[in-house]
Amino acid sequence: MKILLLTNKFPYPEKDGYAIAVMGMMRSLAKAGHELTLLAINTKKHYYDVRKVPEKVQKLAEIYAVELNTDYSFIDILANLLLSSEPIHVKRFYTAGYEKVLIDLLKKTDFDVVQLEGLYLTAYVPAIRANSKAAVVLRAHNLEHEIWHRMAEGEKRYFQKIYLTELANRIEEYEWGHLLGGTYNGIVPISSRDNALMAAMAKKRKKKLPPMLTSTYGIDPSEIKDFALKPEYPSVFFLGALDWLPNQEGVRWFVDNVWGELHARYPEVKFYVAGRKMPVNFLSDKDTASGVIKVGEVEDAQKFMQEKGIMVAPLLSGSGIRIKIIEGMMMGKPIVASDVALEGNSAQHIHHIYRANSPAEFLEGVSLLIEKEGYGVALGKQAKAFATVAFDEKTITDKLVGFYSSLKK
Repeated sequence: MKILLLTNKFPYPEKDGYAIAVMGMMRSLAKAGHELTLLAINTKKHYYDVRKVPEKVQKLAEIYAVELNTDYSFIDILANLLLSSEPIHVKRFYTAGYEKVLIDLLKKTDFDVVQLEGLYLTAYVPAIRANSKAAVVLRAHNLEHEIWHRMAEGEKRYFQKIYLTELANRIEEYEWGHLLGGTYNGIVPISSRDNALMAAMAKKRKKKLPPMLTSTYGIDPSEIKDFALKPEYPSVFFLGALDWLPNQEGVRWFVDNVWGELHARYPEVKFYVAGRKMPVNFLSDKDTASGVIKVGEVEDAQKFMQEKGIMVAPLLSGSGIRIKIIEGMMMGKPIVASDVALEGNSAQHIHHIYRANSPAEFLEGVSLLIEKEGYGVALGKQAKAFATVAFDEKTITDKLVGFYSSLKK
């Protein structure tokens, strides 16, 4: 099968959930013998020099990238609000240069599937339809409008809240308009929860969705490295891209509402905050004085996780599935996570993972794991056993390819 993947940022190196999800799918499809082509928007924010792509990645796909500055100014925001009904993101990710390369690829190769890795690549669907008979599939990493609605709800500043609410409403209308409007031949939600929400909205609006298949992130257990490290136990850590607002929000909430009491109870325990592009002013001197360690970007995420003890994922907003949690489970880490962080992950409370939403619940869960290392080890083992079956790469890939083959172009 010949598959063209379109991405709104270059998916290497694998430093955030989006990149990890795209590269994971590329590896699994290439391993199964399919021919892949990647056409990426190479943004200023996530720029990568494609000349430095390692050989192991080049072997996965024929790779193309088009540079685009997706930054926008206050004037751009104002013009979009006054002159357009679409979210500003649609304009941000559209460029004639990318469309030209896309059309050239479509004319050169008879693809079976063109997969959009995200909502905002929908702007290129007319060009795909005009130049190819391939099935157009949206891989829905999340429900975009949910992320923005949750951020708007959590925003305290008056004017920012008004703007975020307007933006969320526009994204919602754009998203449902295309999900239910016949734009795609198929939809591949990354979580079963998002699949269910799409089906419920279709029923509510009396619309028909295209065929859907939930295809979560798959991991080959052999790709989990063993550094033979004894973890720092007890210690607490967070790992996630820190240029993503829901991660910033969640860490800030945990530090403000949970960590102070934990530090008072266990002054020797450290809280390590790691992730790419941590804002300069994120976490204050007061925070670091109370045992919070600003790690920033780590060279090897798996090594970092093996070095530390208890993983926390205190997300309040966002959508989709948290790949770092799946990796943590595969590595046998004891994890305390919110329901939002576990959306699309059916791991059971106490059996595989400790679910917590309020400050009191997080305090209880982390304290339990600090005091009872044996329980933490047992919880991690059960998490690993569950994840090895639920997120098995080969099973997930075989189902996905079968779904592709069933689509009407």
